[in-house]
Amino acid sequence: MGLVPLSDSSVLATDYDPLSALMDKHRELERWSWRLLASALRGRSKRERDHMILTAKERHERLLAESPQLVQRVPLKHIASYLGMSPETLSRIRGSIS
Repeated sequence: MGLVPLSDSSVLATDYDPLSALMDKHRELERWSWRLLASALRGRSKRERDHMILTAKERHERLLAESPQLVQRVPLKHIASYLGMSPETLSRIRGSIS
């Protein structure tokens, strides 16, 4: 299905060649693009590492510590999917905290 926004969003799409030409002319845009890409890769790498070394409960605790606002805004089935667990497992973890 791809990405589905959970709130109002704006999306910008462009072809690579015009964007590349623009970055060639505006080096600050190129530097900003590389920083954005590096940040996204670090985030993905951290998430994958967490899935390998942390328990389901530890992943949930980390999410609560790092992004508590998401739990208020995002449906639990999406949080469970993001954390790599079933909604039932997330429900049990949340129940053990209460």
